[in-house]
Amino acid sequence: MNTFTVVVWEEIPENTTLYLIPNEIINNNIRDVLRMAHGHFVNQTDSEEGEYAALKLSDAFGEKESASDPEWGGKFKEYKFDGAIENKTVTHIYVSGFLM
Repeated sequence: MNTFTVVVWEEIPENTTLYLIPNEIINNNIRDVLRMAHGHFVNQTDSEEGEYAALKLSDAFGEKESASDPEWGGKFKEYKFDGAIENKTVTHIYVSGFLM
């Protein structure tokens, strides 16, 4: 059975984007970054760990060429998802983003 992780990426105050990422590509390192980023926003957190993780996700959802960390650059870009999540098993949901 295919299972998925949803990341709600908020670019406050402008956009909210969903990413539906297959769990099969999420290793322990990626899962740790997702957990650290949850609830934290670039430019608005008291947690250095949370900011670090949110920056990794920002790279993962952006262009590989403009990433501050090439390993993360564009990693999840292809999993951008529009529409209703139907007939999919979601095991994790994370919220993070960027405060403009």
